[in-house]
Amino acid sequence: MDEMVDRLLDILADKLTERLSAGHKELYTAKELAERYGVSCATIRSKMAAGEFGELVSVGERTRLVPWAGVQAYESTHTGMSTKRTSEKNRAVSHGNPGPI
Repeated sequence: MDEMVDRLLDILADKLTERLSAGHKELYTAKELAERYGVSCATIRSKMAAGEFGELVSVGERTRLVPWAGVQAYESTHTGMSTKRTSEKNRAVSHGNPGPI
């Protein structure tokens, strides 16, 4: 009985791994990543040049592709709440008497 359960669990684990890995590609272009994150291709290219996607794959002289591991690394460092806060100094102030218009 235990042998059969172990075998079924192994089959289930293999099928689950196949389905999870089928949801993503191995290499992504700047255009695909721009669509994924809702930014321009130039923004993605600058992030690629800055190393935010890790090691890139060169295809041809000018084309660079981002591997799936780089996409995962980028998403793990760019999720959660933003730490950027607005400053009180930058708030607009309305004056009681603006003078002649």
